[in-house]
Amino acid sequence: MHAHDLSTRFRRVMLAALAAPVLGACGGIADDGDAGKDALAPLCDGVAIDAGAVGCNGKVIQLSSASACGIDAPPAVPSNVCTNLCGGPNYSCTYDSSTDLLTCQSFCTGRLPSGLRDDFAGARADAVGDWLARAAYLEAAAVDAFAILAAELGAHGAPRALVRAAERAGADEVRHAREMGALARAFGGEPAVPSVGPRNVRAVAEIALENAIEGCVRETFGALVATWQAEHASDFRVRAAMKRIARDETRHAALGWRVFDWAASRLGSADRLHVEHAMQVAVAELEAANRAEPDRRLARTLGLPNSREALALVAAMRSELWQSRAA
Repeated sequence: MHAHDLSTRFRRVMLAALAAPVLGACGGIADDGDAGKDALAPLCDGVAIDAGAVGCNGKVIQLSSASACGIDAPPAVPSNVCTNLCGGPNYSCTYDSSTDLLTCQSFCTGRLPSGLRDDFAGARADAVGDWLARAAYLEAAAVDAFAILAAELGAHGAPRALVRAAERAGADEVRHAREMGALARAFGGEPAVPSVGPRNVRAVAEIALENAIEGCVRETFGALVATWQAEHASDFRVRAAMKRIARDETRHAALGWRVFDWAASRLGSADRLHVEHAMQVAVAELEAANRAEPDRRLARTLGLPNSREALALVAAMRSELWQSRAA
């Protein structure tokens, strides 16, 4: 798949999302004005009960009392509660009042290396600065992801064009990290430096599995969201940056699908089915991660889709690309 073809698909998906019917709200993060600035009530308590049950580095927290934590209108969750209980500003939350379970969803887009240590701890800013600092951190981590991909493709005799494309993508991510970092600092944030553990060359089946999740689903959706932000961000600096980044990320996502095709040609039927199943699970995780409503100022400034729009984008992408290509 080429970037032009993917860009055309993105346009159809965005038009479909804009035409989607408006559904009733189902929880999410409440817009509480000074989100994340106030400490939780002293009686608020939460215990992580199954950190591995939620994809994209998410977690599930058992609350002792929703009202003690400031959740006064379930299922809506004030963003300061989400930030404090989940452990940072990089989460969206959903709350189940029947079980007192709070589910924290982290970023679910972009290509990340599996050896990434989730040690993000940038300097605290407002919601916009925090989001941009996290984005800069993930862009920097993608530099390693593409370096690893290029090395592994070369080791397995992949076409030189794929190796060069991965190397070029890594160079793009260096620029993206620098640009997003500058934006984060403009809003009071300070990106952390990612740390990626040592890696050995893996089997093609392992490369294909990671690429299906990180490239064909998360990075593809990340490129789509960047395209959306380039048109909807109220801040002119964000619009300009996302226009440049979206163009590169669309090319990176197209590379993911080219790697998908190359790997599939070298896998047996059982491994191909495993990769296709993992892709559909990743799509389901992406859908779950977008059920929470983003902070309104954050969405407006950065041009992020609201929950209805994000879920419509996921549904349209499933119909336009993920189902047909996986099959």
